[in-house]
Amino acid sequence: MHLDLQGTKGVALSACETGLGVIKTGEGVYGLQRAFLMAGAEAVIISLWKVDDETTRQLMTLFYTGWFKNKKPP
Repeated sequence: MHLDLQGTKGVALSACETGLGVIKTGEGVYGLQRAFLMAGAEAVIISLWKVDDETTRQLMTLFYTGWFKNKKPP
């Protein structure tokens, strides 16, 4: 939360259950995704369930290959 991520378009957290957090009454859910957003990231990709390492590696490789192939210069 104390990082300066202003201008960061997106953060991908590909580990198991990175989207889970602790519910605080009146505050919402505290977790990694909230910390990244509060630090300034515009978007966070998270997982809400357990994921297989090899399948995750394949998914993230495809995701980043597609992302960089279709990314337009600023």
